[in-house]
Amino acid sequence: MAKFDGSFPLLSALGRPTYMGPVGSGQVAKLANQLIVAITIGAVAEALHLAEMPVAIRQVSWRLLRAASPTAAFCICTETEW
Repeated sequence: MAKFDGSFPLLSALGRPTYMGPVGSGQVAKLANQLIVAITIGAVAEALHLAEMPVAIRQVSWRLLRAASPTAAFCICTETEW
């Protein structure tokens, strides 16, 4: 922590430094972030594919998504908006 505190002014000029813990902790945090990004990209790709389906299939898919995740952010809009 002392080395981090000593380099804080320099690091602050480059961004918003955050102490993550002992050696290797930052790598674990970076890996977790990359997993979140990769999963999100896959989900967006699937959603775009779903949006290209015929309307009848899309309506059934919408109902399935709402039943599986009624509190998810994409469920805020109505079926006709989607």
